Amino acid sequence: MSVHVQWHDQGQRIVYYEFQGTILWEDYVAALSQGRVMMQSVPHQVCVLNAMLTDVHLPEGFVTKVRTILETEPENRGCIVFISPSQAFIQMMDKVQRIIPNFDEYCFYADTEAEALNCIRDWNNLQARTS
Repeated sequence: MSVHVQWHDQGQRIVYYEFQGTILWEDYVAALSQGRVMMQSVPHQVCVLNAMLTDVHLPEGFVTKVRTILETEPENRGCIVFISPSQAFIQMMDKVQRIIPNFDEYCFYADTEAEALNCIRDWNNLQARTS
């Protein structure tokens, strides 16, 4: 399977997706469904960490389906952080940002897992201050 999902932490506050190689739609949808069930199993907000640390090829038409994917997320979804060294991936996500309003308010990029976890911490702190 090209996408794996698991809890990143014991507190079940971060769902961790690991992407490898060529991503097939059926693998992506299966992992996404599993992650959503995990998120809905807890009463608190859950952030999403997408690790694309190797050369990842997303399914054909991914950009056009991102809006539907995001609009159907569980109510308790927090921020989403992507870890990817790929400039092509970042450019693709910049296209997504132009077509989805407020995308940059809850979706972030990081170069390392430590940086991604800092993004999540900072976002959670900001949410706590504005609530």
